[in-house]
Amino acid sequence: EQSELGLSKQEVAKQVQTQLNLEYVERAFETIENSNEIEELSPGLGRLLVLQARSILTMKSVVQNLNDDLEKHLKMIREKLIREHPIKSKISRWIQSKLFEERINYIHQHEWDAHQLSIDQCQALGNQQVAYFIQRDFTFRKDHEPILRRTLKPSIEPSKTIECSRSIWLPKYWIVERTYPLPTERIPTPYAKYNLQRKITYSTTTRYPFWRWKLFALRTYCWLLNAIYTFCLVIPFASPVSFRALLSPRPFRPDYKFNRDDLKLHEDPSSKTETFISRLAALWNHVRQSRQKFERAPDRAKGFVGTVAICTVYPVSCVLLSTGSFILGALSPIWMPILTLLFHIVQILVYDANSAGEYGRKFFCLINILITDFLLCGIVQPILVLIALVFSPITSLLILIYALLHRFAGGLYDIIVFKLIIKRLARIPAHDTFLARRIAGPGLAAQYFYQVSSPEVLAALESLIEQKELKMYRSYI
Repeated sequence: EQSELGLSKQEVAKQVQTQLNLEYVERAFETIENSNEIEELSPGLGRLLVLQARSILTMKSVVQNLNDDLEKHLKMIREKLIREHPIKSKISRWIQSKLFEERINYIHQHEWDAHQLSIDQCQALGNQQVAYFIQRDFTFRKDHEPILRRTLKPSIEPSKTIECSRSIWLPKYWIVERTYPLPTERIPTPYAKYNLQRKITYSTTTRYPFWRWKLFALRTYCWLLNAIYTFCLVIPFASPVSFRALLSPRPFRPDYKFNRDDLKLHEDPSSKTETFISRLAALWNHVRQSRQKFERAPDRAKGFVGTVAICTVYPVSCVLLSTGSFILGALSPIWMPILTLLFHIVQILVYDANSAGEYGRKFFCLINILITDFLLCGIVQPILVLIALVFSPITSLLILIYALLHRFAGGLYDIIVFKLIIKRLARIPAHDTFLARRIAGPGLAAQYFYQVSSPEVLAALESLIEQKELKMYRSYI
């Protein structure tokens, strides 16, 4: 019967073992269903246990059958590869990669067979509850899970985010943000918090190619606006050496701060800036107070020296610094891109603070790229590979020829020495020495025997008998 079915001994043994297990399980299930003790615990509990066990065994058998089918399919693919590619099939890694690809394709093609077969068999057994749950799992995995994975997939974050900020020129455009409570709360609370934002921040990431050029353009734009703001607005019109400080009759406050009570911007008292006229007025007020106290303090010529210093040095400083700052700010569209480009070049040559990735090169990036990547890995390594490709077979052939010559010469030398010298002149030593020792012959192997004549055996036997007689005689004395 085995030969008629074409089964091997292992397959027959496996089928016999399967039938024995099924018979054992059926008897165990029958015992559980007819058990009075289980029925006393809860009516119908035995049947539920049997149905649950049958469903588990059914799913295990389905998975086992699918695994067996997969192994048979891979075996057929292996035989096909060996038949079609007799040379490549000798390479284990090649055939393993092909089998792995075929395994992946087979699993994708039969991805839902386990669910469908389990549902059919559970329904055939009458276990509708387990079939329902498997059907729910099958529907979720096939229809809903891919949609949920795409929906809930985390966004790909860049390895690094670089921010550039520029100043907001006019205070009326400053941004006031309420940080607490959340914007969804309509009723303000006494614990509300606000934030005054004087700068606009732009960010760029290292996620896309050519991100350095985008960073260069963004950094040039922000630095250019900041330079124009500083050199054309702040220094000429809002600094202590500005035209406003030179011409304004009263002190001014160029900075503003946010008032949390009325949610408005007010002048900051701490930013009070003295002007040319206010400095002279403050100086002569101090002189007048000194004259009033003339009897108590000596005159140190504060009024004359201070007035000369303020009238000569301060206006010149205001004019020169404000004019130079305005000219520098007006020319910033010319020199700022050059400065930004030089900054990026220094980063590439010396230290790259914007290196992408945690393990990116930061020191001497260009030198590392030119020497390590281009020169060593791009030129020297291919040349060495080509040299090795040519000289390795030649070197191996020379080593093989040397080994064959050495083996032939050594064997010829041993034969000549043995035939001409050792065989004619050497003698077998009576005992093992460091020069020669016995490795075969009588006493060392069972297939060897001593060959002696009858008189020698009788002499040895006579000597042995005489020794026995002497020992017995000695024992009687």
